[in-house]
Formats: sequence, C-alpha cells, structure tokens
Amino acid sequence: MIALNFLVAFNLGLVSTLHCWGMCGPIIAAYSLGLPDRRPSAAYVTLFNAGRVSSYIVAGLLCGLLGSGIADLIQAFHGQQILQGLAALILILIGLYIAGWLPQLSRIETTGMLLWKHLQPLTGRLLPIDSTAKAYASGLIWGWLPCGLVYSVLLWNLANADALTSALNMLAFGLGTLPGMITAGLTANTTLRWLKKTHLRRLMGVIVILAGLFSVWITLSAGDHHQHAHPRATQAPDHEHSHHHHP
Repeated sequence: MIALNFLVAFNLGLVSTLHCWGMCGPIIAAYSLGLPDRRPSAAYVTLFNAGRVSSYIVAGLLCGLLGSGIADLIQAFHGQQILQGLAALILILIGLYIAGWLPQLSRIETTGMLLWKHLQPLTGRLLPIDSTAKAYASGLIWGWLPCGLVYSVLLWNLANADALTSALNMLAFGLGTLPGMITAGLTANTTLRWLKKTHLRRLMGVIVILAGLFSVWITLSAGDHHQHAHPRATQAPDHEHSHHHHP
C-alpha cells in the first residue's frame, strides 16, 4: 500500500498541473518579474519549487502525526480501518474534483486563509529575488498558499495516519507537480494547453477515482481477513483448556 500511495500521490501531482497553472501561474509570473534581470532563471525557478515541495513535506508530516494520534484515540473502534476507509473516500472526492464534477471541494481553501494572512506579507520582503536563499525561501512561503487540491491531498494523508508515509506521499505529490510548474516558471505561458481539454481532465479524474475504489477494496478485504482471523485466535484458549481436562 505504501508503494501504491506513493504512485497515486505522484500522479495526483501530475494531473494537478492545470489547477496549479491556474492558481500559481500568475504567482510564478510575478516571481519571475522579481528576478534581478526579470528573466526566468532555471536555478532560481528550481529552488523556488524545491522550497514549495519542502513545505508540502512538512505539512504532510504534521498531518500524518495528527492522523496517527487520532488513530490511537479510536483504536478500540478499529480506528486504523476507519481512517483507511476515510482516506479512500477522500481520494474518490479528489478524483471527482479533478474531473470537474465536484468544484465545491475548493471551499476547503478558506481553512488556510488565517495562516496565509500572516505569511503573505513575508513574500514582499524577499523581493527582489537576487539570491538562491531568497528563491528557496520564497518557495517555502508559497508552499502554504491555500489550495483546495493540496488541502485535499493533505486530508488524504491525515487519514493515512502515518507521519513518514504522509511526508513521502507529499514529496511524491510535489515531485509530480514539478514538470508543469518548472515549465510555467521558465516559459511563463500556457504551453500545456492540451490539459484544458475537458475529456482529458475527466480521464485523469476517473483514474484517481479508480485508485480510491481500489483502496476501498483493500480496506474491506483487510477487514474481512481480520474478522476471519479473530475466531481462530479465540479458539486457541478453548482448545488448551480442553486439553487440561482430557489428558
């Protein structure tokens, strides 16, 4: 499941390119204008995105820790299985969102506005971007920009309830976004117009939905296995007990 989650997270990053360009394209353009010569630099754009992905990893780690704590609290009620089912459901919702069938999911962006109000003023202090440190720091800040898709992936990782797995998943997600975002930073135009095609977005969404349904199947299969294994575990003491009465 860890390898599957990593692959799903990477592909979520890839298919989110259109969304990222729509939200972060103007930011990337403004960032490029903040460079000393107002021309995109491969090194600076790469460091900017490295900072953004670093923030994703930290956010994933925090969500994983929180999810792990929640799982421990509800362990008596099969907490891990409940959270795995929730993670699968969230994955299906993300697929619907990518396909354009659930635009309401973007409303969760409002949850991060309070934090962003404190971080946004810091971006101006880093202009002009005249050093590699400023480029990386700018990416660190922009990584916390409220984004419905990123938040959805974080919720998915919270439900996975494991800090290391969640951090790795967000690393995979961030790596998946790099091709599109680095291209946006270097070209500052819509060279990926093919992603705007509705049928392609829907195909991407359906793939994510299928991954979510597969996760549901894995979760239900694990639950059935546990139920079948439990009676065998409880029969052992009875057998041992009867052994003492019938030497």
